[in-house]
Amino acid sequence: MRYTAKLLAVEFALAPTQIGIVYSSFLLSNALFTMPGDQLADWLEPKKSLTLMGFGAAVFTALTAWGGTPGLGSWIGVLPAFAAIRFVMGIRTSFLYPACGRMCPNWIAPAYLGRVQGIIIGG
Repeated sequence: MRYTAKLLAVEFALAPTQIGIVYSSFLLSNALFTMPGDQLADWLEPKKSLTLMGFGAAVFTALTAWGGTPGLGSWIGVLPAFAAIRFVMGIRTSFLYPACGRMCPNWIAPAYLGRVQGIIIGG
C-alpha cells in the first residue's frame, strides 16, 4: 500500500479493500467520462478546459480533507464520502488527456509532438 493509503487506513480504520474502492472510484469515473470530456475539451478549447481541470483538481483535492470525520464523513460515512469525492474528481480530470492531445499540435512544433505527448502521458 502507498504511504498515503496506509495513513488513511490507520486514521479512519479502513481495510485495504476499502482503500481500493476509494482509488477505483476515481479511475472508474475517469474512464467513463473521458469521451464526454473529449467533447467538452473540443467545445471549450484546450486552454479553457485545462484551466477548468486544474482548478477542479485543486478544489477536489482540498475537499478530500472534508471527507473525514469532522466533515462529510460524519454524515454519510468515511468510505462513501471519500469515494464520492474521488469519483467527482475523476469526472473533473477526465478531459486532461484529450485537451492535452488537442493543445499539443496548436502550441508545439511537429518535430517535438511525440516527445511532449510522451512526457504528458508519462507524468
